[in-house]
Amino acid sequence: MAESKNANGSQSEAVSKSRFSGGALGLLGVNILTFICSAITLGIAYPWLVCYKQRWITKHTIINNKQLTFDGTGAQLIGSWIKWIFFIIITLGIYFFWLSIKLEQWIAKHTYCKQSQKNPNTSKFDGGVLGLLGINLGTFFGMAFTFGLAFPWLICWRQNWKTSHTYVEGSKLTFDGKGLQLFGNYIKWFLLTLITLGIYGFWLAVNVIKWNTKHTSANFGNGNFTQTNSVDEEPMPERAKNTQEEVTDIPKKQETVDFTKYSTKNEVSVCKKCGFQAPSTAKFCPKCGNSL
Repeated sequence: MAESKNANGSQSEAVSKSRFSGGALGLLGVNILTFICSAITLGIAYPWLVCYKQRWITKHTIINNKQLTFDGTGAQLIGSWIKWIFFIIITLGIYFFWLSIKLEQWIAKHTYCKQSQKNPNTSKFDGGVLGLLGINLGTFFGMAFTFGLAFPWLICWRQNWKTSHTYVEGSKLTFDGKGLQLFGNYIKWFLLTLITLGIYGFWLAVNVIKWNTKHTSANFGNGNFTQTNSVDEEPMPERAKNTQEEVTDIPKKQETVDFTKYSTKNEVSVCKKCGFQAPSTAKFCPKCGNSL
């Protein structure tokens, strides 16, 4: 899909350029592999599995016609992961609430647009633990009290909070999905899940990801933090740079005085240090300050 030529197009036009191309079978395979490997290694391989899954997700995610990519590795995450687990143990589980935030921040830090210059510290997630805790509690009670009917609105609420705190290469993500827009699709997907005895549930998860991605956008044009010369500052030509020393080495023209102001040549004193010709009445050279 070609990019719009109008840089100030409407948000709906920008949203239509975002999509998720992953399939249900691919996501199912990633989840099964993550579960089995994590169980066999007693959680030691979890950092590598997180990177594996996130790499698969970004590989199939396009925001405003920009293919996302993830460059994090398990070897980079293992140190932080051990530290976070240690904090959970010594705080008797309290630090667990911070674990999701720390992991989300690390993932966002390593997410970029493919084939673009990676600028350090321009991709980030700045959501807080209290905000995430409130989202989780609100989603739980909302689902319980409405018997799942509020699911579309809760999904949009959660996705809007997440994107509002996510930056990719300095550009803040935005989400414009509404629960009422998702409600019709949700009912259809839910009925198909019931009819297929739960089998369609694997496709339901992917459909939700696709719908969320479709309604996510970012103005990457304003997110490039590149340093440029100011308007009043013109770059020095290369030739001038190469000859700058040569220009400074040119001796200055010796300053002289007008002898017509004096009756005889004896009224002029010549500085022995710089050769400047000064009036004989001067005690010091006006040019270099040397005693005459």
